[in-house]
Amino acid sequence: MPFYGCVKKPIFKTVVQEYQKIDFIPQKVEKEVSPNFKISISPIDHRETDRETFLAAQRDGIYENETIKSWKNKASGSTDKTTSKILNIFTEIDRLISWKFLPPDVGYEFKLQMINNGNYANGSEVETLMDSLGVYPDLYNPFLVNQRYLSVFKVVFSNETDNVINVSSNNFQIISGSELLNPLKTEYFEKTLVGISEKIKNIYRMNMPDNMTIVPHQSIIKYLAVPSINLENDKLILKMIFDNMVVDFDYSITKTPIKKTYNFQELKIQLQSFQNPPTTEYIVIKQGNRTFSLRNKTLYILSDLNNEPFSIYGASFDSWSRIYGKSLRIKLSDGLGQTIKIPMWEFNKIEESPDLDYDLPLKK
Repeated sequence: MPFYGCVKKPIFKTVVQEYQKIDFIPQKVEKEVSPNFKISISPIDHRETDRETFLAAQRDGIYENETIKSWKNKASGSTDKTTSKILNIFTEIDRLISWKFLPPDVGYEFKLQMINNGNYANGSEVETLMDSLGVYPDLYNPFLVNQRYLSVFKVVFSNETDNVINVSSNNFQIISGSELLNPLKTEYFEKTLVGISEKIKNIYRMNMPDNMTIVPHQSIIKYLAVPSINLENDKLILKMIFDNMVVDFDYSITKTPIKKTYNFQELKIQLQSFQNPPTTEYIVIKQGNRTFSLRNKTLYILSDLNNEPFSIYGASFDSWSRIYGKSLRIKLSDGLGQTIKIPMWEFNKIEESPDLDYDLPLKK
């Protein structure tokens, strides 16, 4: 069980967010473009492509992002003592991951902090709260270009005929107001995402190709991406030109003003050990699929999620030793006070008994 400090009256923080909710109506349009050949098209939120590309990378056994890979390559020949120490810590973190002491995404969030490139947050960022437990990182999403998301449409092709059907990205046009957009081709992403191998791999996996063959009785999912459409236009049309016909997929765009109040509970985090005062401390929070680092030791948890578990991971270093700790499956409904104390263990102790349950109170 997690180890908590003395219970004091909780401190709360309120954030008010005003924004426009964007809806495409209908959410999906399906047409039979020729006998027994059906196509459905859905405008999709970037969270779906974040999820699909992240899970695809995990299936390929990829956990480390390009930032860390690049840093390690540059650091491999360095004689700097600080750099060498960080590389040694990276090795320790990899071992902690292999022992399942740390989840891969937590381990790599620690690494990002150590090279000053962490995904810092405090849990109260309102833009991440919609379905926050289902939010996936955008590390491998190729439809995020220059820190902005492209407009993306999910296309499902269902060939229920006995014939081979050939389709292409050139079969599609997107019309927003007076603006005509054509789907971005794979070549564009190859040039834009140079050196970002996992994103390019996901483009090959997902993007609508220049030419695609659909065999009889086969269903295929691909994605059409265009530069961000102007959401001030209230109509959107996707046109498919096929067998000398034009098939329209029509959508209306509605914008609803939203004002919402979020209440957070403030928690202080203390890494507890018998170590000398540490020179450096790192803290990573994992809740659902969200993993983020803290810049300080204050965490804000959304009060509406008081029954949703979250976990806290810590790493602490001084000139002599390196220690790691965690408290798992914590809930606001557990009656947390203002401070959560995280029990910490030296790495060599964990190495001696990696199968122990380290999510236990630190004995005095």
